[in-house]
Amino acid sequence: MEFKRARTEEQKDQRLKQILQAAEDLLQKYDYAEINMKLIAEQLDYTRANLYKYYGSKEEIYSALFQRQLHTWIEETLRCFAAAGYGSGAYTTDAGGQAKTAVRGTLCNNPAAPLNDAKFAALWSEIMGRYGIMLKIDSLLSAIIENHISFEKLIEFKSTIMNDFYRLLPLIRQQVPFFTEGEAKDFLYFQLLHASALYMNVQARHREQKLLKICDPDYNFIEFVPTFQSYLHTQLSGLRARKD
Repeated sequence: MEFKRARTEEQKDQRLKQILQAAEDLLQKYDYAEINMKLIAEQLDYTRANLYKYYGSKEEIYSALFQRQLHTWIEETLRCFAAAGYGSGAYTTDAGGQAKTAVRGTLCNNPAAPLNDAKFAALWSEIMGRYGIMLKIDSLLSAIIENHISFEKLIEFKSTIMNDFYRLLPLIRQQVPFFTEGEAKDFLYFQLLHASALYMNVQARHREQKLLKICDPDYNFIEFVPTFQSYLHTQLSGLRARKD
């Protein structure tokens, strides 16, 4: 695409979306280490100088892409569970970054009973399975991407994603009523951590698959959604068993 200077906020937003889409397309074809600003600029038919007018590094681009993907996943998760009879709630963070609840709807007054754990795990996993790019970037965040972002931008990034992520807390606490707020947060973090690691294993590139087969001829490649669903169901069932 021909580069044209963005002169309005709407044009700038459109340009940012184009850059993130190009970065997403490249991550579908290349390993993260193979991607650089030059390759992203070429994908857009930009010069690197023009690309740098919007983002200072590829890490900034991929952190922004993760933020967008996470937000979309959360929106779809809330929408799908609302359709299944769950209430709606929201979490925000204060100036100090501490979570506080702002309930809409509300979960506590919702007459619908939670899904059984098997159905909850199935729906949650089905939605998560649509967000491979988010999971791929998440697996790179702490070890690679965040180490190359300024501390000031990292604070802004973390605050934004936490504020968004905690919107799922009321949903989790409706499914598992005996969870404290801290336990619900831990559940959210650990399920995403497990999903990211599982996704990277499932999506092993051809070379890695070949190596695994050489090292272990009996190695069976797994599918993400049913495997993650089984993990979630086991976790929820185990938590209830310990509670009882």
